[in-house]
Amino acid sequence: MQTVFDLLERVPPNAILITGGIAALLALALAGLLVWRVYRYAAPRPLEENLTIVAASIATGVSAQGMWRFSSDVLGFNGPLRLLLFAFIEVAVITSAVRARRNMRENFSAGIDGAAVWVLTGLTAVLSTLDARSAAEAVFRLAAPLVAAWLWERGMAIEHHRITGRARIHWRITPERVLVWVGLAEATGRTAGEVDALRRRTRVALAAKRVRALRAAGAKPRKVAAAMARLERAYAAAAWHTGLARDPEQQRALAGEVGATYSAAALVDLPPTATWTGSSAPPETVQIAEDLRRWVDAETARRDPIEQARDPEFVAALASMAAAATGCHLVPVANGMAGSMTAWPVIDRDAEPVVAAPRPPGDAMLGAAPSGAGAAAAAPGPAGTDVIDPCTGVIDRFDLGASNENGPVNSEESPGEQTKVAIMRAHWLAEVAQGRRPRMVDLARVAGADQGMASRYRKRWANELEQLETAG
Repeated sequence: MQTVFDLLERVPPNAILITGGIAALLALALAGLLVWRVYRYAAPRPLEENLTIVAASIATGVSAQGMWRFSSDVLGFNGPLRLLLFAFIEVAVITSAVRARRNMRENFSAGIDGAAVWVLTGLTAVLSTLDARSAAEAVFRLAAPLVAAWLWERGMAIEHHRITGRARIHWRITPERVLVWVGLAEATGRTAGEVDALRRRTRVALAAKRVRALRAAGAKPRKVAAAMARLERAYAAAAWHTGLARDPEQQRALAGEVGATYSAAALVDLPPTATWTGSSAPPETVQIAEDLRRWVDAETARRDPIEQARDPEFVAALASMAAAATGCHLVPVANGMAGSMTAWPVIDRDAEPVVAAPRPPGDAMLGAAPSGAGAAAAAPGPAGTDVIDPCTGVIDRFDLGASNENGPVNSEESPGEQTKVAIMRAHWLAEVAQGRRPRMVDLARVAGADQGMASRYRKRWANELEQLETAG
């Protein structure tokens, strides 16, 4: 009987060499094609994703080798049957992983296939471990499939974040949160200098509040002097370490903290108003007030606060915008007398100060009306009806540098705060002229002021109005 070797002896040597060369070329071509396909698959992907695939493939191979031994030693598979059936669980794991990734791209969730990956991975790990010959081999065969599943899970998490733009969960207990809770880390991105500046400004504000409280309570001069000394020390330290005396931004921040500290008690009197209850102010007024607030902030940052408070052009422009926000004419006032109404929004920049007066419907001009402190006047309208003009009563001047006994201007407040008070007063007068009393939240929203300031001045103006009604 002839064998294969006998047949090969009859083949010419050149034919064997040619056939071997062709086979080698085909093998090289297949290897080159395989490398090219792998390169095309891996090139557009990040390095960490490619490394994840390589590591998961190695771990899956280790798991498959354990199932190869398990199928022979435990199940008794041999030959082709063993070759076909030993890695069926690994194939199921890969299939579930591919389906889970497709679900992630289409439905933004791995679904039941994601859970199947972990279940099948745990199953193959346990089966491989049962045929281990030592404890070390058991641990190794148990860990390899779990490593592959973990790498797949992390790859899915990265893809989920890339597709949806958000993380899957947010742990409530993390090292960062623990460090913040014990005070060893900052929850925000503030630098050490910013934190130190804030703490020193807070010390100055609290020291100033302490002095104010002692004076209001009529404390002994010794206690007031001690509190004043602490205030001076706190201010000196803040000025030395934060540049408070030279930095306008630090000065504005300190003024805001002092004002907020003084107004903390006003929080008790805030009405329980929710955002969905609405506001009596029209949307146009709110938008104009927001534009006015941004303009005032820009002017305050650009110019010296003292000079801009005395600048007639600045005052006139502010009055014009306040009139636009409240729908009022502008009335020049001198010596307690309201002059003739000017056509809105024309302003005589030389007429100081100016106040806002309600504009009667259908009337572009209104005659002069006398005014007196604590008394409201009525000016005849075009049809002979009386038009209440509250601005000819308790007059609020837009001269931000002046003080007014009955008006809202407070010399202790900054020019920006005086501007907000003037806007709130103009809105208050316009609403009262129409028989309404604006709420505290409306005043704060129109002027862009804090609710503590709005509450304080609303109480003052409401008391003045009640006194006028009682006197009338």
